[in-house]
Amino acid sequence: MERLDFLRLAAATRDARRQWQCPRHLADVSEAALLDVDEALPSEAKEIAATLFDYLCDIVDISADASFSDKLAYNKEMGATLKSPEAFRASVYSAIRSTKMVGAFWTDKTPMPIMIGYLTVIPSNRSLTEIMVPRGLS
Repeated sequence: MERLDFLRLAAATRDARRQWQCPRHLADVSEAALLDVDEALPSEAKEIAATLFDYLCDIVDISADASFSDKLAYNKEMGATLKSPEAFRASVYSAIRSTKMVGAFWTDKTPMPIMIGYLTVIPSNRSLTEIMVPRGLS
């Protein structure tokens, strides 16, 4: 039975066929990010995941002002960084969701479209086909 407060999104790896689904392109298409690391991972993998998360959040923050050549460089660096968790038997998955949001304290309650990128790092002995994400935004 599916929980009503969560949505199922297709999970993609760094080898995704559709380039925009690949984790290294997450910053290009996302305006916000939700990040998760599995507690079962060794501390070294968690440290790499934290670095990856920080980098992704930084790129999402500056993406609107970055030039195309800068974005290409960011994507290359992100691609290289995505290989790092493999050394610690960890795999990186991503998903993208298009939705609308309204701020609780906005005077204009017109819903604003937003793309949210989800990134999760799990032990490589497991695999994901879907990522469960919160339905509501807070």
